[in-house]
Amino acid sequence: MNPPGRPREFDPEVVLDAAVDAFWHHGYAGTSMADLEQATGLKKGSLYKAFGDKHTLFQLSLQRYFEKQMAAHVPTFLGAPTATEGVRAFMEWALERGACPNGTNRGCMAVNSVNELAQDDPVVQGMLQAALMRMLGVLTGMIERGQASGEFRTDVDAASLAEYLFTINAGFVIHEKGDFPRVGTTSLVDVALSALEAKGA
Repeated sequence: MNPPGRPREFDPEVVLDAAVDAFWHHGYAGTSMADLEQATGLKKGSLYKAFGDKHTLFQLSLQRYFEKQMAAHVPTFLGAPTATEGVRAFMEWALERGACPNGTNRGCMAVNSVNELAQDDPVVQGMLQAALMRMLGVLTGMIERGQASGEFRTDVDAASLAEYLFTINAGFVIHEKGDFPRVGTTSLVDVALSALEAKGA
């Protein structure tokens, strides 16, 4: 906490966004305090005082990433005219995250963190699981909408279909991050959506 009468000279949200970019690009282990100083414009002492140690700053950055991604994209999914269009937007989002416009191919910070930290860091694992359950809830709701409208199959429960698509979604991110060549002629999103089609549709 700053002493009374001495307001912070920086915006914590701006600093967190800069830290997100650093961790997202380099990973947790690959991001040094020097990298964080350069990204945020703050000295190590100021970062520690405001956000705690590197691990705590990473947790805060990961949570910031989750919240911004959800806020930016979930309304688009839920506001789509049809359930099919909403799920399509969700799957295309994975391809966009994998292949960044600036060519860095950062992938998804959450998927990256699963690969790097989930097995050995119970705190981060818990954060990732909580974020997964939130997104699965959104996706399950969209599939239930599609089942009710006759767009999607009903012989498999919505939660199972959501888990399947979420797994495919993560694979999309890795596919794009690795810049693997496309060998098929059908859109990956179309192939994934075909698993949801109602029988006889």
